[in-house]
Amino acid sequence: MKKTMRAIVLVMACLLMLTAFVSCGRSADSVKDKAEKEYLIFHYLDKFRTTLFRQTQFAEFEHEAHRLLENGQAVTMESLNKLYFDINAKYYGPGLFYDQAIEYEWMRIPHFYTSFYVYKYATCISAASAIVHRIENEGEAYIKQYLAFLSCGGRISPLDSLKVAGIDMADPSVVDAAISDFKEAIEMFKALY
Repeated sequence: MKKTMRAIVLVMACLLMLTAFVSCGRSADSVKDKAEKEYLIFHYLDKFRTTLFRQTQFAEFEHEAHRLLENGQAVTMESLNKLYFDINAKYYGPGLFYDQAIEYEWMRIPHFYTSFYVYKYATCISAASAIVHRIENEGEAYIKQYLAFLSCGGRISPLDSLKVAGIDMADPSVVDAAISDFKEAIEMFKALY
């Protein structure tokens, strides 16, 4: 049952991400109204920020917190606060002002109370990005493969389901392409100003 639910969640997340790509990022080119274009591009960017970037940041925090335990170190509120603050600073860089209170944010994030699933968000947006590119480049021929992916349901693992779609998550180019889409969207947004 758990395997089936994981597969269904992956398929649904990919569909949601695919919808966001098609409705926001890709359609912004055809919109003439500047305010609407700004909204679409910003929404598209925010999907990347919250799904690819931030969930990867969360996964690193979770991984490092568990590593503290594995290494026999005391895991206290103070040590987790410091870890979270340091990872936040690493991800956002030196050009950003950090309110010290950000160190407490990890406590309010419910994802951390169910171990090791936040990476799936980054996986899904990366896979959705790859699927969109395949549909754009290959058209109807790829749509048949995409429908075969959807028909997998929970019969096979999520990673094997994505392979049916021609997406191999072990290939770094899948995530690299999603990051390139994010950069492209940033440039689209900058071009408006």
